[in-house]
Amino acid sequence: MVENIIFYIVLAIAIASTTILVIFLLYVKKMMPHPLMMKVLSTLHSAMFGYESALVELIGPRGYKTHVFPKVVETIANLKGEDELIHSVVNAKSAKEAMEKWIEVLKLTKISKDAHIIDKGNDEESCLR
Repeated sequence: MVENIIFYIVLAIAIASTTILVIFLLYVKKMMPHPLMMKVLSTLHSAMFGYESALVELIGPRGYKTHVFPKVVETIANLKGEDELIHSVVNAKSAKEAMEKWIEVLKLTKISKDAHIIDKGNDEESCLR
């Protein structure tokens, strides 16, 4: 059987660790400038995993189209019922309109202040700055 002192030390460490974790999570939530921030970060998280998949499979520059972009689109589609602005991104009629709506999300969440679209004449080559 475990000594009482060891039990209480382990219990105190567990309680302290849990308290620190809860305080940290409350701090992170407080630091978010807008509720959409976590949803945007989820899409960026999906992009990272998409890149990882592309590297693992060694598919080179096609990785963005075959792994990253579908993961980001899937994540955004899963969030569409949670916020009206995200819903407007999913229901956009064109890629340009979706990018414009996404820029609104980035500005609202203070991830970007002056993002804009550069149209190079081909939808696949347009980029977000």
